[in-house]
Amino acid sequence: MKVFIATDVSIVISGNRVYANQKHSTIFKRYYNTFGKIILCARFATADTTAKSYDEITDIVDSVVEIQSLYKMFLNQLNTKIETAMRDCDLVICRCPAISAFKAADIARKLGKPYLAESMGDPWDAYWNHGIQGKFIAPYMFFKMKEVVKHANYAIYVTSKFLQGRYPCDNESISASNVLIESGAKEILYERYNKLASFDPANITLMTTAAIDVWYKGQQYVIQSIPKLNKLGIKVKYYIVGEGKKDYLYQEAQSCGVVEQVVFTGKLPLSDVLKLLDKTDVYLQPSLQEGLPRSVIEAMSRGCACIGAKTAGIPELLQDDMVVRRKNVSDIVDAIQRYVALDIERKKEIALNNWKEAEQYSKDVLDARRNRYFSMVKNEILK
Repeated sequence: MKVFIATDVSIVISGNRVYANQKHSTIFKRYYNTFGKIILCARFATADTTAKSYDEITDIVDSVVEIQSLYKMFLNQLNTKIETAMRDCDLVICRCPAISAFKAADIARKLGKPYLAESMGDPWDAYWNHGIQGKFIAPYMFFKMKEVVKHANYAIYVTSKFLQGRYPCDNESISASNVLIESGAKEILYERYNKLASFDPANITLMTTAAIDVWYKGQQYVIQSIPKLNKLGIKVKYYIVGEGKKDYLYQEAQSCGVVEQVVFTGKLPLSDVLKLLDKTDVYLQPSLQEGLPRSVIEAMSRGCACIGAKTAGIPELLQDDMVVRRKNVSDIVDAIQRYVALDIERKKEIALNNWKEAEQYSKDVLDARRNRYFSMVKNEILK
């Protein structure tokens, strides 16, 4: 078999070698292992391919359809090139939401090729929260996503309910997040219990992991909650983990008078993120845009209490009283105050529930579910 993958993700070509960052190379290899060689329709970037964050994928890529610009693709100027490459394929993978994925789905239907829609996020949230230009394109992306996923022969959703409800597929689909974590040892949970035994309601540690130079990740709402928590006698230290320029969030901390309570760590390797999570009392994900955030599941796997905004798949992971309205500082304050006031047995129960929920996103569990579905897809195509 041969599979055509359409994605807006950027890859790197150096000479006759093809590279992708580790996150996406893992996904490409997953499809290769089941369906065979890949024709990759993607954008291009310049990067240091010797960096540990990049993997060579030359051996699994049959050929590449270069997306010179999404604007040209939107105007159908790459249709002939895509059609020619797609004719040689047995299955088309459309990694949605993406202009390239939507275009590939249209051409697949024209050619009578089966396609699988991989639904990774909500284009409405992604574009509506991305400035004036984003608000202009959001309705198109929303309705196009509905159309593409509805008519897909196969579909995989990263959420369990949210994306399925907003972008339903007429055919058989599964939930299988791209979030993969290692199964958590029971010792991690016991360490969390030990930490809870010395919980100090007057001094707690908060943490968020996300890009720090985009406002739609919502860290500013946590910063704005800190003065209110201080007045309630809850002194917090807020660790903001992630890459990007901190100017906007630092200014927010200054204006709230809480600079000394906010720590910008920059980007950290996963091992350091996990160590910091083990020292954290409450993890927060106040995002306005998400699919199913890996960072929340990582925090849950360490037994952290987690508070998240009512965005995309976040509420699927958390207890109802740990979900807050978006952009709502009062809700964040109330949720933290409620958690702080709980007795130790209830805190342990939350830690246990989160740890167990995170186990559902372990590599072994998701790989087994996905492999069963892929086998069904492959058998249907080859029969």
